[in-house]
Amino acid sequence: MLRILFCFFLFFSPLVLMAQHSAELLEKCSHFLELNDELYIQLSRSDLNISTIQKEGYIIDHRSKGNAWYLYLTPENFTSFLDLQVGFNLVEDYYQGAKIKMYDLHQILGPDESDCISTSWDFYPTYEAYEGIMMQLADEYPSLCTFHQLGTLSSGRRILALQLGNNLDATTGRPKSFYTSTMHGDETAGFVLLLRLADYLLCNYGVEENITQLLDDSEIWINPLANPDGTYRMDNSTVTNAKRTNSNGVDLNRNFPDPLDGISPDGNPEQQETLIFKALAESEKFNLSMNVHGGIELFNYPWDTWSTRPADDDWWICMGRQYCDTVHAYAPPTYMDEFDNGVVNGWDWFEADGSRQDFVSYFHNGREFTLEISNQKVLDSDQLPIHWEYNYRSFINFLEEGTKGVQGSVRDSETLEPIEGVEVFTENHDFDNSQVFTNSKGFYARYLNTGPYSLRFSAEDYVSQTIDVNVVKGEKLELNVELVPRSVSTNELEKDRFEVLVYEQSFAVQFSSVSNRVVSVYSLGGALINSAQTNATSLVLERPQIPGVYLVQVEEANGASTKKVFF
Repeated sequence: MLRILFCFFLFFSPLVLMAQHSAELLEKCSHFLELNDELYIQLSRSDLNISTIQKEGYIIDHRSKGNAWYLYLTPENFTSFLDLQVGFNLVEDYYQGAKIKMYDLHQILGPDESDCISTSWDFYPTYEAYEGIMMQLADEYPSLCTFHQLGTLSSGRRILALQLGNNLDATTGRPKSFYTSTMHGDETAGFVLLLRLADYLLCNYGVEENITQLLDDSEIWINPLANPDGTYRMDNSTVTNAKRTNSNGVDLNRNFPDPLDGISPDGNPEQQETLIFKALAESEKFNLSMNVHGGIELFNYPWDTWSTRPADDDWWICMGRQYCDTVHAYAPPTYMDEFDNGVVNGWDWFEADGSRQDFVSYFHNGREFTLEISNQKVLDSDQLPIHWEYNYRSFINFLEEGTKGVQGSVRDSETLEPIEGVEVFTENHDFDNSQVFTNSKGFYARYLNTGPYSLRFSAEDYVSQTIDVNVVKGEKLELNVELVPRSVSTNELEKDRFEVLVYEQSFAVQFSSVSNRVVSVYSLGGALINSAQTNATSLVLERPQIPGVYLVQVEEANGASTKKVFF
């Protein structure tokens, strides 16, 4: 059918397009669209601006840099692209098959001398072998590893994760890290490397001191394959002809809620995969996370959606340098040397809306970066061990960073019970939701560069505390806090002292008297949405972009009060 449509196009399209795009090029495009359900092209940035790309729904590939755009087009939007009359090249080498070795589970299992699953890891597992490896690791190390089925897709394939750590049932909190890979199904190197990382951590517990300490002091979640339908596009026996998008043709890294554009910034409904990872982020509240991609080699940190640098920009640059400098010590000079020798801010690279790292960073107050691990997307299987050698030390270093910084627990001073949802706000530093919150065990972790800071601990119905600390990067500073319930204090602000009026684009908070106040808006999960200070009898603020129930809190010198408001 596609070839019939293209023949029609060749004979009846305007001559200007015929002159720009040869019949041979269009015939090749037709062939690759039929074969792959997508088209991979390259063109000049000067010929197409970002607003047009976003409006038309074209997918920007991470390979884009300098004056070049690399785009994915679907059969549905290829015709609209041709209507733009823009010159382009078909990137045919993208379609050249990688050298792939596939193994079934029986070819993989059989521990090597160190009790790890495999000696070589120079293969890709079949889908059934992937599931088998994940379950095998949990079976072999029941005291250190739990197997999680996060969700089942319409195809029957599953989103899986392993939860690693010693004594995970302890009531005291510990930092949580999350490593995930291959949400773009054709970026496969991270898939195998994260499988190998899980195996390496488990089989070296009790053998290597730093690995033992890491699993004793933290909780690590590993999801090697976030888009199984894209990776095993042909069938469960091969990753050959893997594609970027999921089974619905949706780029999952443009489908998450965006700080600027809200839910479904790409115009597509939230996908099954998106909903699964949203639920995991909400339930686990990870402190650190890494999202592994491919197609270029670099460390990319927030924000993707706007030009403002994050509050922790200096910390992120330091983390990126630590990651890349360690890689450079074990890799060829040309590996991971893009931009600032491997480190780049997302916006400085190119604008991307609906990315996972921005979703985690903004809506869950986390610290997530995107690792681009190989120039080749579907990496030759014999190159997997080499890329492991380049990166595994940096994988572990980043996990160890999760056990550093300012961390501790917040408890009720009367009951000594942990308090969930306490805001830990770094004065004169935090903005754009860079503050953190305690989890269900009352645990928090705030990662900061070396220097003096003032941390304010506040929660509904408790008297806030501000504590000065001196942070040394790379060291742990344990800071446990007890908050006094307001019922114990005489400084309770009456709830009828302010009123909230909701309008179409804004809302007003009105007071019965003049006083210095701080008005803050929080999500029900405790994320700060907006905050402002006033000494007037009325304050007007913009409504939250995403409809729902929020908490409006008013703080005065003699106390604070909170109301639930639907926007």
